[in-house]
Amino acid sequence: MVLHSIRRTARRTGGERPPQKAVVEGLRAEPDLMAKVLPDGRLDLFSPRTGIRHRCGPLGTSMWIALQQNDWDPGRAAAELAPLWGGDEEGIRAELNGWVGEFLAAGLLTIRPH
Repeated sequence: MVLHSIRRTARRTGGERPPQKAVVEGLRAEPDLMAKVLPDGRLDLFSPRTGIRHRCGPLGTSMWIALQQNDWDPGRAAAELAPLWGGDEEGIRAELNGWVGEFLAAGLLTIRPH
């Protein structure tokens, strides 16, 4: 799973780069999605419409918050997270793009209509 490789990416200092995925324009959370940060730092996401529930660890919680605060733009979220994590911005952006792809496939994120 993408989240398991975040720690490796945050420590990456150069050299090998993960494959880049295209950034999806116009992302947003599903309108009925309920997001709650639990006391232990995990994020609980639940869609009453689909019944899908997903939980993230503290790193996933940080990624979700950074994406939300940056209008779901993985590039801007990576620029915010890289200095905090002491990691490689390009690698973190690639991880965020992969994570976004997983959530699009699961129906937790959607693409805004124009």
